[in-house]
Amino acid sequence: MVNELPNYDRFPTIAAPAPPDSAWQGWQPILERLRGEVSRGARRLAVECYPGVFVDEIARAFAEACALT
Repeated sequence: MVNELPNYDRFPTIAAPAPPDSAWQGWQPILERLRGEVSRGARRLAVECYPGVFVDEIARAFAEACALT
């Protein structure tokens, strides 16, 4: 048996260059951005969440934001 280290990368990464204004934190900035996109004609939204995220809270916030536009 040969004593070799496995070559499996436990923490893979992919560089994703993005402009400085491409991420937002907090409901107000996020919803303001979404409203702006809707006003320019956007009609679809995809949200990817980690396990354990409060999906109902996110869906409720987006539904309320859409009702205001």
